[in-house]
Amino acid sequence: MLAVDAATLAATGNLSDLPTFSSFRVVTIVERTEEELGVEVDAAELTPDNLHRLDALCALFVRTAAKGV
Repeated sequence: MLAVDAATLAATGNLSDLPTFSSFRVVTIVERTEEELGVEVDAAELTPDNLHRLDALCALFVRTAAKGV
């Protein structure tokens, strides 16, 4: 989706620093991950703090999955 290799993605602190990052791409990432995990993220959790860093985005899905939502 972001057209970068795994090493670049892992080394990136802020996803918005990637040239291919956009609000449309983050929506696609969230939708596909929700579908893959069978969960739905609470809209209140969809904040820039949770969506612009890979570690925060992963933590968001861990929290959501733990709730069983």
